[in-house]
Amino acid sequence: MRRSLALLALMFAGIAHAAPVATLRGELDGAPVALELGGDGVVKIGGAAVKVAPASPEGKLALGAYRGQPYVVVSLAREAVILRRDAGAWHEVARTPIGGVGLDHDYGVAVDATPDGVFRYQTRDDIRRCDGKPAYLFADKFDGAKFRRASALPIGVSDGAPVIAARRDGGPAAPPLIYQAHAASYEVGVGDAGGLAIPRELDDGKLDTAWREELAASAGEGQLFTFEPRAGEARAASLRVVAAGKPFNRLRRIAIVAASGAWHAELPDAASEPAGTAFVVDLPQPVAGCVTVIIEATYGAPRGQTAIAELEVFADGERTGGGDALLARVVADGAPGATTAAAALARRGAPGVTAIEAALAATTDRGARQRLVGALAQNGDPSAAPLLVHAATVGWVRDHGLREVIDALGRLDQGQALHDLAAAPRLALEARIAAASAITGFAPLVDLVGHGASDVRRAARTRLAATGKIDELIAAAQ
Repeated sequence: MRRSLALLALMFAGIAHAAPVATLRGELDGAPVALELGGDGVVKIGGAAVKVAPASPEGKLALGAYRGQPYVVVSLAREAVILRRDAGAWHEVARTPIGGVGLDHDYGVAVDATPDGVFRYQTRDDIRRCDGKPAYLFADKFDGAKFRRASALPIGVSDGAPVIAARRDGGPAAPPLIYQAHAASYEVGVGDAGGLAIPRELDDGKLDTAWREELAASAGEGQLFTFEPRAGEARAASLRVVAAGKPFNRLRRIAIVAASGAWHAELPDAASEPAGTAFVVDLPQPVAGCVTVIIEATYGAPRGQTAIAELEVFADGERTGGGDALLARVVADGAPGATTAAAALARRGAPGVTAIEAALAATTDRGARQRLVGALAQNGDPSAAPLLVHAATVGWVRDHGLREVIDALGRLDQGQALHDLAAAPRLALEARIAAASAITGFAPLVDLVGHGASDVRRAARTRLAATGKIDELIAAAQ
């Protein structure tokens, strides 16, 4: 009995001295204050204590204020509890569900306390701010009694952050290749975070498409856009902005945040400028990883609709014509994002072919050559054909890679090149048969029927028969 009682005493002592579930240090009335959420569901704020749950195996704390009154948000497993101090005493004023929404948790709900108030907002795993702070999607603000749709969202960047002045852009207007608009916090006609799509209109290079918002009470303040690099090691160096023009509001001040820093940027009013006038913001130094742009203020009506024709992020060296070369380098190195970079080069046509050719000339690494030729095989520009033939002839690709080259030459209707590959004794027989089977031209097939290995001749005859050119076949036979 004594042993059992002793064990119970030790167990209760361990519970009493267990580490808190969550802690936070902040400032209250100009003095430091410590907050603590215990496993027993009790929140301690300085010397005060408020019971918020029977037990709390997990949780999170946030301290903020609204209209001079301090608030504490206690986020538990499935709900958030909002505490307010009135007349020196802390008490609960509201509870709201949080966590995943829908069977597949297409999006989530969270609550946060800031110096500007308490916000309930939506979250999605693939939409983020690059500085790690919350992205307030479809946010509501607590007015002391209930949540209402927020007319302006927190910027979350210190007023003391450096300010960059934009300059008029006199360079080329080609859209960026390395960085891509990945997410926007708002989309017309979408009611929740689960429905947000990639805002391709931001960096598609087209002035007749634009991102815009319809909340007449917001003027876009706090809306954000995140740009992700196609290659993991890319560094962003500049932004390019083109206003949508009247009757929409134009960007006046934006915040730019990355994992390594944050800046404000001031833009001139483009209302009196010719349509399509662009302004560029050069970062003090290139930053690695993703970049988030946040609207701080706009030109136009206080509650007008904000629109942006183009908002583009360029990698270091890209504006001087190095975008294709950067993509080719990513492919050659097999770096993170190499598959995406190869697909981007494929869409570039002749410039992509030129960049791949230069990268091939600069390397002797077998793996790099295979990756570069694989990217070349995806490119549908005719200028890729000679380089593809060379890659197959000198043995830069084999097996599946060689088959990709042959298929690409077939799509490019390079009958003579395929004929030469089918007739090349040094290539594997399977590859030569594939080359013969990919030919669409009549004359190269006729020539193969009379020469070479029997399996290649058979493939050429089968291909000839499929052409349906009976008269030409009779003439060739005679």
